[in-house]
Amino acid sequence: MLRYRYINKVILLIVSSFFTFSFNSSAGLFSSWRYWMKIDFSGYNKSEVLTNFPVLIAFVEGRNGFKHSQFILPQGGDLRFSTADENTELPYEIEKWDTNGTSLV
Repeated sequence: MLRYRYINKVILLIVSSFFTFSFNSSAGLFSSWRYWMKIDFSGYNKSEVLTNFPVLIAFVEGRNGFKHSQFILPQGGDLRFSTADENTELPYEIEKWDTNGTSLV
């Protein structure tokens, strides 16, 4: 019985360490990620800073070095967007994920 409790505690420790690491890595800086792409918005010439507006982004296989095969998780599960300082994750929705063509986010 004592050995069973010990094994459960070890498993719990390993699992909780994994989740702590996962949450910290996904919410931290993105500069250490292997693949990233800067997205600029041209054509806006007003002095006000735009915030909280929707943008449709099309990821096309092979364009600007983009490849669906670079994702580890299926259906773009490891895709992230951040502010320019790479410290704040931005919300997004995947409208269409097409590994053979164009994905719309």
